[in-house]
Amino acid sequence: MGLTTWGWDAVVPALEIWTEELDRHGAPPGSALIARHELMDSPDKLRAMLERAGFHTSRADCVPWSHRPSLDEFVAQHAALGVAGRRLGGLEPDARTDFLRQVRTRLENLPPEHFVDRSEVIAATATAG
Repeated sequence: MGLTTWGWDAVVPALEIWTEELDRHGAPPGSALIARHELMDSPDKLRAMLERAGFHTSRADCVPWSHRPSLDEFVAQHAALGVAGRRLGGLEPDARTDFLRQVRTRLENLPPEHFVDRSEVIAATATAG
């Protein structure tokens, strides 16, 4: 079996601005999905979990990963996905339009590097038996 999971979350300045604007516009708080992610957010924890499930782990390591969206890709992603998208969806249509206009204005001033997500990814392979 092969699998990947998230480790720690990187700080993404553009996402911090997005969240500040959601708060400023009165977006309802977003609740994260129930994930229990803390059980497997490091290579050691992931190996231990797989071994408890009866797998023999051959490898679990952090792997290089990054996502470099453009401004338009960033806005489209965060308007539609995850906690940020659910919060935005909780705004009234006029407030949502105002939010998107204002957050875009703030984001347009950021250098491309402030959109890059370098959150940790953990990859593992294991065999049954």
